[in-house]
Amino acid sequence: MWELSHGLEWVAATGLVATLMAPAVTAVWLAILIFVALAFAIVLLLSITAAARRACRSNKPCAFTGNAR
Repeated sequence: MWELSHGLEWVAATGLVATLMAPAVTAVWLAILIFVALAFAIVLLLSITAAARRACRSNKPCAFTGNAR
């Protein structure tokens, strides 16, 4: 339940940031496309940042095999 609530917080925060960053357009399909692109870019940036921070804290190289250490 804890992970679910944090996941929903990240979804809400990503939607808020993408909405605030999106320019005002009149075409609905273009607004949806811009929102999805911004949300994807934000999630990608956060994932890369989190992975880089993990690799920097460890003395060993980080192998993305799914094994939590």
